[in-house]
Amino acid sequence: MEPIGIAQPLSKPLKRGLMKPFLSILFALLLACLATGCSSLEVHTDWDQSTDFSQLKTYSWATAVQPDTGNAQIDDDLFDERIRRAVDQDLSAKGYQKLSAGTPDFLVSYKITVKDQTDVDSMPTLGYGGRWAGGGEVFTVHYQMGTLFLDLKSTATGKLIWRGIATDVVEPSKTPEKGDAKIINSVDAVLANFPPGASKNSGK
Repeated sequence: MEPIGIAQPLSKPLKRGLMKPFLSILFALLLACLATGCSSLEVHTDWDQSTDFSQLKTYSWATAVQPDTGNAQIDDDLFDERIRRAVDQDLSAKGYQKLSAGTPDFLVSYKITVKDQTDVDSMPTLGYGGRWAGGGEVFTVHYQMGTLFLDLKSTATGKLIWRGIATDVVEPSKTPEKGDAKIINSVDAVLANFPPGASKNSGK
């Protein structure tokens, strides 16, 4: 009989029995992390290369309030105010003046889309000797991806001259402060590239 209090090495079958649920939980957590916030915000921009952005000084919003889309998740007055406030703050910091009357150099508008996404992945089982075997467990994660389109149109031509796009996982904010922080982060990331070349000039 082995002395009491001395830990004995685990048998191989017991090791495999303990490792399987542990690795399954770990893999599921990693997959959930990728789908719900651990992935970074993706930003893309495009613009009209014939536009002289140095001549743009003033702007206005294309509409006083965001038009309803019929989607209750998007049609939110508080959300609308947060986006407009974040955009106004960024453009003001860049030296652009918001006009309440008269004809501005460009008009600002935005659009939000939300799409359901599903990630499916599998983890092979652990075989004898600690080696990965075939088959395994399948993990499915459901989540939503939200995309912000920020458009700037020339008032002289009525044409789109710049578009910024930010895509991120949709996560309900527990407090207004957290909601503001996420919107500000997205808007800051998009407008970091406005006017074109701004991010290079700022050393970002």
